[in-house]
Parts: sequence; C-alpha cells; structure tokens
Amino acid sequence: MEWASVFNIIGFSIIFFALRKFAGDGFNELFKFGILIILAAIVIKNHKEVMGIIDHLSNQWWPILKQMVLNSSDNFSSFIGGLIR
Repeated sequence: MEWASVFNIIGFSIIFFALRKFAGDGFNELFKFGILIILAAIVIKNHKEVMGIIDHLSNQWWPILKQMVLNSSDNFSSFIGGLIR
C-alpha cells in the first residue's frame, strides 16, 4: 500500500471521528457506512494481494493444523482408552 493511501485513510478517519464527536449519536449510521466504504475500497484495491496472502497462509498452515487435529484426536482416544482400562 502506498503512503498516500495510508495518509488518506488516516485523514478520512480523523474527519469521521470529529464529525461523530460533534454530531452525536445521529451520525453513527453514516459513520459505520463510511468505515464500510473505506474497508471495501482497501479490499478491492488490494484484492489480488489479499487473496495471495490468504492462499499462501492456507497452503502453509492447513497441513500443520490438520496434523495437529489428527494428533490431538489420537491422543484423546488413547487417553479415553487408558481411562476405560
């Protein structure tokens, strides 16, 4: 992400927080809508990058998590078997 877009997000956030503070509770819905628009813009702009990160993490961590679950179920069944004996 470029620094200009980071500063834009920070600037918009400051404006939204200031308006929310001065306008009170009536501004909450518009505030939430603005935050959703900003998040959607970030996701759309960096869609390929975000999907690449998710794909990389799932390829890297899914086999490890699957093995941990299988090992824990084996350990749990042997623990229960030891209690029954």
